[in-house]
Amino acid sequence: MRLSWNEIRARAAAFAQEWADAGYEKGQTQLFYRDFFDIFGMPVRRVATFEEPVRLLGDRRGFIDLFWKGVLLVEQKSEGRDLTQAREQALSYFPGISDVDLPRYLLLSDFQTFELYDLDEDESAAFTLAELPQHVEKFGFILGVQRRSFRDQDPVNIKASERVGQLHDALEESGYTGHDLEQFLVRIVFCFFADARGMAHVHVIIIGLSKRGAAAREKWLFSYETVTSEPHESHHTVLSPYLFDASGLTDPQIVVKEESRQINGLPKLIIGSKPIDGGHYIFKPDERAVFLQEEPEAEPYLRPYVGSREFLQGGERWILRLAEVAPQVLRTLPKVRERIAAVRAYRLASKSKPTQALAETPTLYHVNVVPEVSSERRDYIPIGWLEPPVIPSNKIRVLPNATLWQFGLLTSAMHMAWVRNIGRRLKSDFSYGIGIIYNTFPMPPVPAERLQRLEPYADAVLAARAAYPDATLADLYDPDLMPVGLRRAHRDLDRAVDRLYRRSPFSSDRERVEHLLGLYEKMMVPLAANTRPQRRRRRR
Repeated sequence: MRLSWNEIRARAAAFAQEWADAGYEKGQTQLFYRDFFDIFGMPVRRVATFEEPVRLLGDRRGFIDLFWKGVLLVEQKSEGRDLTQAREQALSYFPGISDVDLPRYLLLSDFQTFELYDLDEDESAAFTLAELPQHVEKFGFILGVQRRSFRDQDPVNIKASERVGQLHDALEESGYTGHDLEQFLVRIVFCFFADARGMAHVHVIIIGLSKRGAAAREKWLFSYETVTSEPHESHHTVLSPYLFDASGLTDPQIVVKEESRQINGLPKLIIGSKPIDGGHYIFKPDERAVFLQEEPEAEPYLRPYVGSREFLQGGERWILRLAEVAPQVLRTLPKVRERIAAVRAYRLASKSKPTQALAETPTLYHVNVVPEVSSERRDYIPIGWLEPPVIPSNKIRVLPNATLWQFGLLTSAMHMAWVRNIGRRLKSDFSYGIGIIYNTFPMPPVPAERLQRLEPYADAVLAARAAYPDATLADLYDPDLMPVGLRRAHRDLDRAVDRLYRRSPFSSDRERVEHLLGLYEKMMVPLAANTRPQRRRRRR
């Protein structure tokens, strides 16, 4: 008998709580999806296989994490991995799957987030593990077999596959071999199938390819402001991997690498608090009101809790902050003690050993402002200030004791050029990675006292925001709604920051990034010298 949706939602909630700390692809994927399918009362082995082999381009073989022929393909990654790369990898399997077995649904996950694509209906949904109970009906296809039409291979697919094979052979004959060739072709196939299956709208033009060292002296680059606008043609002797002019670089092939520490002299940027509490310490406004009716003495220990959504769009959440509360006080708060016990039990039940260790101190969590994700439509990522007693969530990047000039530098067009062109994306939105963006951002080559000249301009930006006290940051930085005064303050700040990098003005973000890449290269030279192994002297 099929489970009711109420029972399925209850099972989904239990599943979300049970797997809240999962994150290791190799060791947990199969158990994760056995439990996932059990939400619907469906044994996964009845319909799907794990590690399904599939033929890839170049006579290589790959393995699909979970494959339900004609219905579902799952690509699983470890927590925090880029799901855009997961999607690219999933699409690379499609040429090796017959038409009748092509899945209707594609599921990408890193245990804590899901992206589900209905490739037939051109629909998609993205949500977190905690939100699974609200989205569980999207997986209704698990409860019954999808009706499918059977047909021969599409002649267009056959022709496209033949063309890709011909391209592979031609490139191999010209000297391109191995992993680089296979990776390049996989990305081309991703572009073909992503557009055809409705997963993304990709525009690809391949003008020509040549081996390094045998390239034409002059390169033509056609840049488009939008996919429908007319191109701007420019000529270059050398192009970087970012398609910027690289004539000023010693190494035209330089690529910005993620750094675990700041290499630019900026103070450390950290991630906000991740309580690992199973939700027992976090309250929405209505939940807070009910809790305080039962335990009014707990009010001093409830602090505002701000994540990306609250920071940008407004709204409130609260979190119990108990680290400094004396034991004799906690003894008088029975409802608080119930939640402490629930957090301890939640952590002990976790499969993660570090989380289990945290059960010994259930009143503690990690408290370490830039939002982690921001819309690509914005000219600037909204950056602001939080002060105690506010506690930032792990969806916020925090610069403790920040100065006005640091705020001004990070909210400038110069920094945004680095974010747009060097940083990663979540879907198409900016994803602010500490290691790849903040830790590598080249500072202006000026004395420290000159940086303080940015403070009046930064203050003007804050004053322009303050003129609209009822507007959220999302409203203020919507490109269609941004107030004139705020935009003017940002433009003044941009010019002030630009002057710190060079006297002549920058005409575009392209010029800014080209200049920054030159500074990055200079910044990396002494680091590379320090990491070279020293030769041992021979004993005589």
